[in-house]
Amino acid sequence: MFEALAEKDRFARFAMIQALRAIDQWEPALASVSVGNPTRTQATLIALTGEYDLGAVDALAAISTESDDPEIRAQAVEALSEVYKESAPYTGGWWGTRPAAGKPRREKNQDWEGTEKVLEAIHGALEDASPSVRIASLAAQEKIGEPVEADLLRELVKEDPASEVRIEAIHRLAETSDPKSSELLANIAGSPTEEETVRSVAVEALVQVDPSGSLETLRSLLDQAETPAPVRVASLDGVTKLKDTESRLAVREQLTDSNPIVRRAAVEAMAAITGRGAGISIIPLLDDPDLEVRITVIRTLGDIKARDAASHLIPLANNPELRLEIFRTLNKNPDRAALSVYLNGVLDKSPDIRELAAESLLALKERILPDLVKLHEKNELSPELRRELGNIFSQPLPVMEWQVLAAWSKEKESVDIDVTQPAELGKYYQVGDRTLEWVGYRGDQQYGRISADKFFHPNSHCWLMAYTTIEAEQPYEMHWKLGCDDQAILWVNGEKIYEELDDGSWSVDDAEGTVQLKQGTNLIYFKSGNSGGDWAFSLAVSQYDPRLDFLYQDVAPELDIEAYRDFALNNDGNPKHGEELFMDQNGIGCVKCHSVGEKGEAAIGPNLAGIGTKYEREELVRSVLEPSNRIESGYELTLIETFDEEFI
Repeated sequence: MFEALAEKDRFARFAMIQALRAIDQWEPALASVSVGNPTRTQATLIALTGEYDLGAVDALAAISTESDDPEIRAQAVEALSEVYKESAPYTGGWWGTRPAAGKPRREKNQDWEGTEKVLEAIHGALEDASPSVRIASLAAQEKIGEPVEADLLRELVKEDPASEVRIEAIHRLAETSDPKSSELLANIAGSPTEEETVRSVAVEALVQVDPSGSLETLRSLLDQAETPAPVRVASLDGVTKLKDTESRLAVREQLTDSNPIVRRAAVEAMAAITGRGAGISIIPLLDDPDLEVRITVIRTLGDIKARDAASHLIPLANNPELRLEIFRTLNKNPDRAALSVYLNGVLDKSPDIRELAAESLLALKERILPDLVKLHEKNELSPELRRELGNIFSQPLPVMEWQVLAAWSKEKESVDIDVTQPAELGKYYQVGDRTLEWVGYRGDQQYGRISADKFFHPNSHCWLMAYTTIEAEQPYEMHWKLGCDDQAILWVNGEKIYEELDDGSWSVDDAEGTVQLKQGTNLIYFKSGNSGGDWAFSLAVSQYDPRLDFLYQDVAPELDIEAYRDFALNNDGNPKHGEELFMDQNGIGCVKCHSVGEKGEAAIGPNLAGIGTKYEREELVRSVLEPSNRIESGYELTLIETFDEEFI
């Protein structure tokens, strides 16, 4: 049976593994991993892993000391850590919908007859001649909840002949936060005879173990001209983490270091300790000969929202190597002075740049409107640019302010609200034993999303009603988008324009449409329901601004998507041009998410090798015109809401 573990067929190997586990005869295991067949070796180790059997433990212990291959010995140590303790017997109960997604509910905290043998073998591995086995021992002891004591770790740091083991021991020391390690770590960090990697790791650990006490060492390392670049970078990272303002002068000196990795770290440290004031020190590095340094400066200027950064970035905006980063920075702190750059970006071939330019223009709308009028009067806005600007300024924006009446059970009588009339904001509503009133709420900054489950209780099998108004100087067709989790009913001026009574998760554009608004005050009522779990709603609407009428005059309409579809279905393509577009990082950027065979490295979306043989022409055309409209299983988008109500 052990010989059969070398079978090429993985199902046959699996059958043999299960058979061996059924009979628990492990004496041949050491010989099985020693025959020089990698497939058989790995299958043997898999069979042994997780087996609460003394024979299996003895076999793994023997492999961990007697195998000629140190990597196999290390794997045996790791396998032993799996059976140090066992879980209590299963007593029933539901583990949840995804029990394998996190740590097991039934923790391994029960001793069994093999516990002492496992611990002895793991401890013994720390004396192995191979660094990889000693490292495996350290990792195993951490995993089983019996970490190596700080005194022994310090001995390893001082005495072990292998730098990789010393580095691992230093990492473990950092996790202990034992102040007794400070002097040892400081000595290693400052020793010119130590390896650079060991010194760098010692600096990082020192900052973690003794934050305030590490500052003297960090400053000393930065002041010494002979300090190697990796150690200097680690010291700068420490200053950054601790935000040590007294190191300002030492950090400024590193901005002119001969090594670009030091200059990059110095830029980030300068920003961390001086904030917006760092701009004056780091802006000169926009002329740095190293591209990565220049990019770091640009990103940092955006992060700290440096004063007058735009005036220094505008002349560089047409540099293809820097252009996207410049737009990202100018988007973080939109500046009217960069209007010409934003307008240029609106027509850029890169969708990322177009989106950033549009966001910046929207943020600056009121400040730049007089400038746009003047440019139009001087005939400096092309019809194509005016069309794009019109699309930007007419896109739906989040409704931020709501009056909300919440919440009442779906099983009880609904609140009687006349959606054809303005809300009676001072009125109290009695529903069963609950008294409800209109209360003001503000949506999150990004989407206008209101997470109702955080505000209202009860919040399962409930309804709420939200109310707002829109003022219109004249009638216009409003474009709207809503998000809902779960149910949603939307009324505009008493007319029900949308209803969804099924459950669903929230997305910013769960539904969209248009509706005609009247001149004056328009009434918006949004009824949101929840069946259970998360509860959220949002609404975005377009606003009509007569001051921007000139953007829509004498502008040719955009080609309908069907025109592109018809052309693609009835004309030959140009594969070479298509490949250029696909691979262009600064263009539509398909390669940012997809690879084709060996071309490209992205794995956000599926590899597209052979896609032409998998789908019909119509589907290929649709996927180009409507990217991400259909997502292959396993590549779905995951939206994460942080505690600050931001979405990632």
